[in-house]
Parts: sequence; C-alpha cells; structure tokens
Amino acid sequence: MALKDLGVIGEASTEELEELRRDTEDITWWNEHAHEFEAKYRGKYLTVINKEVLIGDSYDEVYEQAKSKYPNEEPFIDHIPYKKEILIL
Repeated sequence: MALKDLGVIGEASTEELEELRRDTEDITWWNEHAHEFEAKYRGKYLTVINKEVLIGDSYDEVYEQAKSKYPNEEPFIDHIPYKKEILIL
C-alpha cells in the first residue's frame, strides 16, 4: 500500500520511511511466528519490536517493557487467549 493510500500528503521523510520499513518487517516476522506464539504464550500479552518478543501478564506490563527498551517506538500489543476464539457475525 502506498503512503498516499494511508492519507500521507507530500513526500515521506527518511525517518518515516525507516519506521514503516521496521514496522513492516516486524509484522511479517510476527505473522511467520503466529502459531508458535499461540502455542507458547497462551494467556499472555506480547509485542514484537525489532523481531524481539516482549511478553507479560498484562497490557500495561508489556507496554512499560517496550517503552523502557524502545522509547521511540509505539508498540502494537496483542493478547493470546487461552483458547481459540471464534466470532460469529
């Protein structure tokens, strides 16, 4: 998806492009390891920054870990449920 599709007007800065590249790499890495995370971290909260997994028992715990170690990053934190959840719409 192009940056213009995301509502960015004008040229992206070098820093913005680097952040987008890192985020894309982390998302790709996360997706490649999703089954492993589901099996290993049930009931936990986690985030991936620079292909490093940070794990905790609460959202706040993981957020604090992430901001302490990577203060300039905004972590995407997910909860791995104990059981697979199915949503019926």
